[in-house]
Amino acid sequence: MSHAITMGLFPFSFDCPHCWTKNIAFVPRAGIPGPMDGQYDFIATCKEVSCNGSVLFNTMHVGAEPSGRCIKVGSAYCVIENSFPQRALPGRISHLPEKVRTALDEAEATLGTVSPRIARGAFRTVLDEATREALRRPGSAIDEEALAKMALAVRLDKLAALQVITRELRDWAHGLRAITNDDVHTVETVTAREAAEVAEIARLLLIYLYDLPGRVAAAKEAAGK
Repeated sequence: MSHAITMGLFPFSFDCPHCWTKNIAFVPRAGIPGPMDGQYDFIATCKEVSCNGSVLFNTMHVGAEPSGRCIKVGSAYCVIENSFPQRALPGRISHLPEKVRTALDEAEATLGTVSPRIARGAFRTVLDEATREALRRPGSAIDEEALAKMALAVRLDKLAALQVITRELRDWAHGLRAITNDDVHTVETVTAREAAEVAEIARLLLIYLYDLPGRVAAAKEAAGK
């Protein structure tokens, strides 16, 4: 294989680092020999209709029998040794109220494992729970009856007005249909990328609402000892 490989490449399953869909079909587009004998580098694209993200795979020829996660080339197999980019797992967010932590853990488990619509709805639940808990803090001047009737978009506006979150984060959240449409009660089409974007907003919101204030409080307490 002294030239670019463009024929005899077969689709294979892989966890997409772009849309987070697990075991989604990837279609190899082309490959070239690597620097070592028997090594080949392939570009493949995710078949999730809303993604189509590209991944570079470093592989090694292993013969006529599959071994581990492989790419089939003609009648032979190449085992996947590495891939770029790799899926970045979200960091652990600290200082969360128990209900918010439960909602986040459950939502994280949905990415790539259920439909994007259900996953996005799970992260909307995180946004709902997190903003309600934040507005129960002293100083918000909102009673429980008013809080129960307050839409998520209004809660985000209130948190921005109180300078608890940035206006940029609020505006980003407002730009998503997910803050006005409850995915649990609809059957609208949601893409994997849309679900991942709501997940990212939810994580950033939790960092602003709980993680950063908790770290500052812990640092102050440590400095006072």
